[in-house]
Amino acid sequence: LVLPPSLKPKPAPQTPSWDSLGVDKDQCSKALTALLAHVEKLQQKREKEDLLGEQEEKLFLVVGLKRQAKREVHMPIRLPLPHPLINPRVSPVSLFVKDPQRQYKDLLESSKITFVNRVIGLEKLRTKHKTFEAKRLLLKEADLFLVDDRVVVEVGKSLGKMWRENKKQPVPITLSRKDLKAELERAISSTYLQINTGTSLSIKFGSTSLHTPTELLSNLISLIPTLAPRLPSGGWSNVQSLHIKSSTSTSLPIFNTSLDDE
Repeated sequence: LVLPPSLKPKPAPQTPSWDSLGVDKDQCSKALTALLAHVEKLQQKREKEDLLGEQEEKLFLVVGLKRQAKREVHMPIRLPLPHPLINPRVSPVSLFVKDPQRQYKDLLESSKITFVNRVIGLEKLRTKHKTFEAKRLLLKEADLFLVDDRVVVEVGKSLGKMWRENKKQPVPITLSRKDLKAELERAISSTYLQINTGTSLSIKFGSTSLHTPTELLSNLISLIPTLAPRLPSGGWSNVQSLHIKSSTSTSLPIFNTSLDDE
C-alpha cells in the first residue's frame, strides 16, 4: 500500500545545535536569576500582607515572531523537557477515551498506570458534560488532559473553545502502544506549543513550586533548540525575540534578532 504524500507521516524536525541559534546561555541564566529574585520579593510581600502566603508562579518562554502563523493549529505540539512540568501524584491528569470507558480503565489498571486520575468516555463527555457550567467544572478538575488519538476530533467538538482559550487542549496519545506506560509518561514529561495567529507565543517551562533554579535553567536551555524548527512561518528564521516571564511579572529579554539579520 502506497500512501499519498498528504497522508505520509512527516519526519520529525531536526533539532539545531545551540551554537547555531546565537542565544547566549549566560544571558538566559542572568535573566532567570533576576526573574526568580522578583518572584521571591513578591512572595515575601504576600506573606507580609497575609495574602494567602506563598503561591505558585509559572514561568514562560515568550517568543516574538516576525510574521504570524497563516492559521491556528489546534493540535498541541509536544516538546520534551528534562524536568517534567507536573507531578502526577499531586497534579490531576484526565484522559478522554473511546467507548466503552470501562475497557480503558481496565487497561490502565492492568498496565499498572496509577497517575491518571480520571478516565472519561466519549458518551459520558457528550451527556454529563454538555452544559457550559459542566464543562467549566471539568476544566478545573485537571492540570493536564490527554486524549485517545482516535477520538481527537470528536472530543474537540464536544469541548468547544474553552479548553483552547485556557491552553488546556487535550494532548493526543496512542493507547495501542506496546509500552503504554512509557507513552503516557512522555506526554506528562513534556511542555506544549499552542500555535495561534498572533505574533507572540508563550510556552511554559517550569514553576517555582516544583523546580529548583538549576532545573528551570536546564528546562529553558533544552526547550529553545527543540522549539526552534517547530515555529510557524519559517521556524527559527521567523524569531524576532525571546523573553522569559512569570505568571505576574513583566518580560525579561534573553535574545533579540540583530539588524544585520533582518
